[in-house]
Amino acid sequence: MKLLRPLQEINWDSPKEDYARIMRCRQENLENLAKNPGAVKKLLAYYKDGHWGEFICDWGMTFDPRELDEDLRYRPFMLSPRQMEYVDWVYKRHRAQERGVCKKHRDAGMSWLNMAISVVIWLTARDSVVTVSSQKEEKVDNGPSDRKSLFWKARRFIELLPALFQPPGWQEASKRMLIVNTENGSTIVGEIGDQIGRGDRATIAFPDEFAELEHQELVESGLAATADCVIYGSTVPQQQGQTTKFYELEHQFPEERVFVFQWFQDPRKRRNPHLAPEEEPWYIKTKAELSPTVFAAQVLLDYNASSANSFIPSEMILAANAKLKSSIQQPPLVPWTVGVDAAGGGNDKTVIWRRKGRLSLEPLVRVQMDGVQLAMYLEDEMRKLLKTAPIAMIGIERDGPGGSCADQLKYGPFAGVVVPVHTGTPLGDGMNYNLRAWLHRKAKEYLEEGDCHIPSDPIFFSQATAIRQGDKGGRLLIESKAEYRARFSTGRTQMEKMGGKSPDRWDAFVLTFIPPRSKPLVSIGGEQMEGLVNRSGWKPLDAAFNY
Repeated sequence: MKLLRPLQEINWDSPKEDYARIMRCRQENLENLAKNPGAVKKLLAYYKDGHWGEFICDWGMTFDPRELDEDLRYRPFMLSPRQMEYVDWVYKRHRAQERGVCKKHRDAGMSWLNMAISVVIWLTARDSVVTVSSQKEEKVDNGPSDRKSLFWKARRFIELLPALFQPPGWQEASKRMLIVNTENGSTIVGEIGDQIGRGDRATIAFPDEFAELEHQELVESGLAATADCVIYGSTVPQQQGQTTKFYELEHQFPEERVFVFQWFQDPRKRRNPHLAPEEEPWYIKTKAELSPTVFAAQVLLDYNASSANSFIPSEMILAANAKLKSSIQQPPLVPWTVGVDAAGGGNDKTVIWRRKGRLSLEPLVRVQMDGVQLAMYLEDEMRKLLKTAPIAMIGIERDGPGGSCADQLKYGPFAGVVVPVHTGTPLGDGMNYNLRAWLHRKAKEYLEEGDCHIPSDPIFFSQATAIRQGDKGGRLLIESKAEYRARFSTGRTQMEKMGGKSPDRWDAFVLTFIPPRSKPLVSIGGEQMEGLVNRSGWKPLDAAFNY
C-alpha cells in the first residue's frame, strides 16, 4: 500500500502545528495498515531496500530534554535534507561493504540518527548484527534511566514505534548491551573502550565519537577485522586534531567515503539564511559560550584550532562558502582564471578550478586522463567559459601529465593564455621561499579580503585548512605536495608515502593566482585569437617569474 506523506518541512520557530499535522497523517496510515493484512511485511521489505530515511520520517520519534514545551520533547523524527543525505550515504557504504568517516558539528544529533539507522537494520534485515560503541560503558548502556546513553536512545526509538512494527517479546529477550529482534534473529550489540571490534563479526559498526577514543589505532584495527562496514563518526577533537587516527582516516579515504555535516546545514540552527552565517543568533550565542579552541574544533570543524603552523583558518573558507553568488558585485567582463592540478597517477584525480574574480565555480574533477586527453577536455571547457567572459590565464603545474597537457595546449587556440609553472621555483622577493609560497600568500590575501564566493565542498575545506606553513631564512615556506601526501599515508617506504592523498582541489584553486602573461583572450575566430596578439605594456612581475 502507498503511505500518505505530508509536507515534511518544519517551521523551527513554531513547530507544534507541523508536528500535529504529521502525527495525524501517521494515524491515518496506521489505520490503513491495520485494514491490510500482510502490508507491514511488504512495507518493511521496501524500507530495507535503500529507504531507511523514509522509515525514520514515516514512523520514528526522537527526544530533546532541552525543549521548554513539554509537549515537544518527544516529537516526530523528521530528517533535514542533510540528515537524509547522511542516511543514504550510510546505506551506500553498507551495500558496498566499506568503511566511511562522518565529521560532524557539535550537537548534530548524530547519536539519535545512528541509533535510528541501527533499529531500521535490526527490523528489516534478517540475522543482522549492529555494533554501537564508545569509550565508556555509561555512554553505551547505562540502564533504563540514562537518556545520554546510546542504548537508551535505541530502546526508546523502538518503544515509540507503532506496535505493528515491534517484534513481540523483544524487551524480555534483550539485556544489558544487547537488543534482540525475536522475529528475525537480528541484534544490536554494545562494545566499549579497547574491546571495540574484539567481539563477533558485525554487519555494520558505529563507533561513537571515534576521535575521542584513547587508543584509536587499536580500535580501528579490531573493527577492520570484524566489520566490513564501519562508520567512524566524531566531532573534531579540540586538542591535537591532526594527530588522531580519525584525521588520518578522513584524509586517506576516497572522497565518496567522507561525509561532513556543517552547522549551517542544520535548519534547527540556520534559521535565518538571509543573514551571514556569523550573524546567525545560534552562531553568536554558541561562540560566546565556548572557548575559542572548542568552538573552532567542534563548530567550525577546524583540526588546526590548536595548531600554530596551519596556514588557512577555517572561518575564511566558511565565510566564502556562505557568500551568495547573487551578492557578488563585479563588472561582467572580469576575466576567468583557471587552475589545473593534473593527476600524477594511481588514485589521484585531476582538478580544474574556474575563478572569475570574486566568484568560483564547482571544481571539475576527472580521473585517468593523460596529458593529451586532458588538453582536449580543457579546450572544450574553455570554449564554454569564453562564451561568458574573457579568459586571462590557464595555470598548470608542469609536473607529471600537466607538462604534456601544457605542451599540447600550446598548439591550440588557447596557447597565449596557458602558463605552465614549477611551483618549487625559488623566488628572490625576500618574502616567499618559492612560487608555491607566493601563490599561497596571494590566495590567503584574497580570502582575507572577503566578499568572495567559493562553492561549499568538504574536500576543499579539509585540504585548505590542513595545509601547513613554515619559515626558511625569514621567508614563507608552504609544505610541498609530497610532504602533504606523506602526512596522510599509512605506508612507511618512500613509495608508499607518495601514495597519500593529494591536496588537489586546494592546489588547483591556488594556481588561479598565477599572474597572466598576456592580455585576456576575448574570442576565437578561425585561426585568429582577438585580444591576444598585442602585449605592449603587459609586464606582470617579469623579473620574479622569468617571463
